[in-house]
Order: sequence, then structure tokens, then C-alpha cells
Amino acid sequence: MKAEIRDRLDKNLTRVRNLVEFFRERAPTNTKQVKDTDMLRAATVFLHATLEDFLRSIAAWKLPLASAEILSKIPLSGTENPRFTLGDLVSHRGKEVTKLIKLSVDTYLERSS
Repeated sequence: MKAEIRDRLDKNLTRVRNLVEFFRERAPTNTKQVKDTDMLRAATVFLHATLEDFLRSIAAWKLPLASAEILSKIPLSGTENPRFTLGDLVSHRGKEVTKLIKLSVDTYLERSS
């Protein structure tokens, strides 16, 4: 998991660097024209998305291993709040607890930013 996260981060940061380099090579010197700086805005947006992806990936990797105190703040997959009843577990019959925790963390992270 760590290698996958690092690899995706490295590839995305290379893309950001490529956008900035593309701007440096082609944009007029000291430009303030919106059309000339759109490439930098695109690089900034992509850098922000890269940071979000990195943080979400770290959370998806580490949260399933967290303490009960931390996990008690994450709702069971398919429910809206962290408290659930045995009836909420019916749709998860046959699943291993570890897989259910991972599924719940992943579902939670999909809805957060």
C-alpha cells in the first residue's frame, strides 16, 4: 500500500511539474493575461487534487488499524451515524470484521473531503 501511494504521488507531482515547465517554456515573460496563466491555475488545481488523494490514501491505509476510540467516530457502511444496531449488521452477514471495518472506512472517506 505504501509503495502504491508513493508511486501515485510521484506520478502526480511529476504531472504538476510538467504543467509548470510547459508554462515557463511557452508563456510570455511577466504576463498577467488570464489566458496566459491558465496553465498555472490548472497546475494548482491538480496539485490540490494530488494532496487530497495523498491524504485520503494515507487515511484509507491507516484508519482500519486505528483504535476503537477513533473508529467509533466512523459510521458502519450503509448507515449514517457511528451508532448502529444489530439490525444494521444484517446486510453484512458473512463478512469478516476486518473487511467490514475497511469497507466502512472506505465508504466514509468517499463522502469526506
